[in-house]
Amino acid sequence: MKLAGLHPDEQRRLQSLRSSGLLNSGKEERFDRLTRLARSLYNLPVASISLVGEDLLHIKSCAGLDVDTVPRDISFCAHTILQTDPLIVNDMQQDERFHDNPLVIEAPFIRFYAGYPVQLPDGATVGSFCLMDHQPRSFSAHEMQILSDLAAIVEDEFKVLDAATSDELTGLFNRRGFLTLAEYALLTAQRRHEPVSLGVCRPRSLQAHQ
Repeated sequence: MKLAGLHPDEQRRLQSLRSSGLLNSGKEERFDRLTRLARSLYNLPVASISLVGEDLLHIKSCAGLDVDTVPRDISFCAHTILQTDPLIVNDMQQDERFHDNPLVIEAPFIRFYAGYPVQLPDGATVGSFCLMDHQPRSFSAHEMQILSDLAAIVEDEFKVLDAATSDELTGLFNRRGFLTLAEYALLTAQRRHEPVSLGVCRPRSLQAHQ
């Protein structure tokens, strides 16, 4: 098994992901309906939207598997975020990067994978919209276009969420955005048994831009 390297701009990518609040916002119907749709359109057993964190692959939505996280070092999506083009593997057992991957040789026994990178509004590549099958299969140009469209819809939803957590005038976090980031910081510190401190700075006044 070949491990995926780190993204060329890994620290900025991770910071953008943490700041987005996506890691601790739980499952959302806006994303679940997309994975259900993809599973039906492609007649495949698994469709998911994943986010590549520092150590874990966080499953934002998944139709076909009951899973919340996967170790990053065995995840297929960790490879997907390293490229701008989609990652298509017609048969995992014939690919030297994945032929002995635990997800291939053990349950859920994945043989086919198609992943399209997804970005946050700031351009950070944080995850993928992916399709998986227990059997090898081909993937046509038409199917690729549909996957591209689905990934674009996910990115549109990211933009909506970003607008809801930042101030339009300053670009800084609003109350909702700050609380989302604070919750993530506290949960991460608790999981790692590390101390954490948070500070709040309230400007006295903001003058509107002309």
